[in-house]
Amino acid sequence: MTKIFLLSFLILLFTNIKANVTVTAATGGGSLCTGGYTTLGIIRIDENNNADIANQSGKTLILTVPTGYEFRPGYGTATYTTLRNISAISMVVTSGTITVTFTCTGTNKDDRITISGLQVRASNDSPVAPIGYIYRTTANPGTATIAGITKDVTNFGTLTQGAPMLCTSSAVTQNELSNVNIGSINAEIIGIKIVTTGTCALTLTSFTFSTNGSHDPANDIAQAKVYYTATSSVFATTTLFGTYLNPNGTFTIFGSIALSPGTNYFWLTYDIASGASLRHLVDAECQSMVVEGITHTPHPKSVKGARTISRCPTGFMENGSNVIVNSDFSAGNTGFTSSYTYVADNPLIQTELNPEGYYGVGLRGSNYHGSFSYNTKGHGGQGNFLITNGNTMANIPVWEQTVTVTTNTNYYFCAWLCSVHPANPAQLQFSINGSTIGSIFTAPADTLNNWDEFYATWNSGSATSVTISIVNKNVVANGNDFGLDDITFIPCIVNTLLPVELLEFNANAVCGEIELDWITASETNNDFFTIERSVDAVTFSIVGYMNGAGNSNEIIRYSYTDKNPIPGISYYRLKQTDFDGKFTFSPIVAVKMECKTKQTILINDYGNINLVTNSMYETNASVSFYDVTGRIFGKETIYLQKGENNVLLYTKTVKGNIFFIVINIERSNEILKFKSFVL
Repeated sequence: MTKIFLLSFLILLFTNIKANVTVTAATGGGSLCTGGYTTLGIIRIDENNNADIANQSGKTLILTVPTGYEFRPGYGTATYTTLRNISAISMVVTSGTITVTFTCTGTNKDDRITISGLQVRASNDSPVAPIGYIYRTTANPGTATIAGITKDVTNFGTLTQGAPMLCTSSAVTQNELSNVNIGSINAEIIGIKIVTTGTCALTLTSFTFSTNGSHDPANDIAQAKVYYTATSSVFATTTLFGTYLNPNGTFTIFGSIALSPGTNYFWLTYDIASGASLRHLVDAECQSMVVEGITHTPHPKSVKGARTISRCPTGFMENGSNVIVNSDFSAGNTGFTSSYTYVADNPLIQTELNPEGYYGVGLRGSNYHGSFSYNTKGHGGQGNFLITNGNTMANIPVWEQTVTVTTNTNYYFCAWLCSVHPANPAQLQFSINGSTIGSIFTAPADTLNNWDEFYATWNSGSATSVTISIVNKNVVANGNDFGLDDITFIPCIVNTLLPVELLEFNANAVCGEIELDWITASETNNDFFTIERSVDAVTFSIVGYMNGAGNSNEIIRYSYTDKNPIPGISYYRLKQTDFDGKFTFSPIVAVKMECKTKQTILINDYGNINLVTNSMYETNASVSFYDVTGRIFGKETIYLQKGENNVLLYTKTVKGNIFFIVINIERSNEILKFKSFVL
């Protein structure tokens, strides 16, 4: 009897040790935001004792979401391990609760309940709970009997709020300043950089721009678009935010983008109209943007620079004006020659251009031929143009002019072509010194005053003077009647527009050191400067780095000291690098290392300024005080003796000012500049 009792006690003791279910809490509930839902890891309830889940039918286990969070209704499933005591299970998920309904038909086997696929997010409840727990609450526990789950204590999952996202800054950048061609699609105009902190995304819904800086947006810009490249600072047409047709003045582009943590990049592009005017500028300002209903104004809203509508090849810019004389025929039949026969307009007849191979210069095609269109006028709808009855012989120059050119230079050549009779539209081609260039160009097949541009590029090589021709290719007699206007031949050079406008770059030798200083008038997308040094002005090595201002339209002064210079003559240059990795170099400056007067500035406890110097000789020096705008507001002359000096400078005019000190030593004509100070 004692043995039986002891065995029963041990069994009961072992059972009590294993008693109560084990709850595996859901993972993945950290940094939740109010936008999209996050899928949680599984919740699992395991019996440690067969009787932890009581024998019961249709009972419920209800889990409640904490304040400040919400479940995604209808998402998630509950399952059980088969061939044990639980025989049926179902689950209903609302925004606030998870209700698991199950039936357990015995207590002789260990059971497992698994809840998976739950989705949760932070809610907009106020106050927002930074941290919360999924509990079986005392107020709403459900009817199931499960040993070991303590109401309001047993944790089924920990949820935390993500840091709210804030827009900390925004700025307009301008990476691309090269010329843009007529008819270009998605020509990059400006970038908009938006910096955010926090993890919970904000939604940007609109940008407001203006076409400020553009010459004739109504006629030059067909469409504006905004693209988004997330955190990539390289322009691409990756994600379209929105569009706006025919922008002219202030315009707003709407869309919807969830901003990413960190720096977000947007890009305004223009589609350049086919009728845009050469040498017009296209530019833009970003006036504001709306994020989650709040308006933000970028700083700066615009930067110095614009794109010029041109026909130069990509990477080149126009270098001078049109070299064609009387390019628009406003001076009549002068400045060019033709292998066609010229006929002046006779107001009494309409047969001047009959038969083929004749041309005139006038205002309307119908003035010269009864079959020519009355509607056809000069390019742009007014002014003279060259009117031609097409020749029946190929490669006959209808227009020709000899011009002076620069050797080894790219040129672009364009002319505008229309039809004055719809049949068999003219086909033309450029020719230089008898050799055709570019492709054959066909006139529009209508007489509605539609003009198409005929375009080609050419490199001068060793030539200094060339004869440019427009020759015919269509030899059909019927029709083949056309107009020419606005003939252009312009030289192009490599685009050298710099993102940083450098006013000065100087190197001065001080005893044992080289002091470098430079001044910028404007900066665009400027990440940093690299200071480089060379002994031969050919091979350079890196001396140091200096952060740039990013974007600025104000004068900024920089200085850097090379504390380990090369003896004798050395050469320095600046390498300016953009945020996207593009870089340019400054001019090279030379400096000879020699021991000159070394000066320092001390500000004592009374706010007085002491100049401490060890002069190499007796001399006078002028001391000038400048404010941050470069305005001089104080000046005095001091005497330096040979050897050590400690000179008290007059400070009345500089009290309370941020200022620069410039010291000019008369005997050596040496100028030393100091960084800003404040009293």
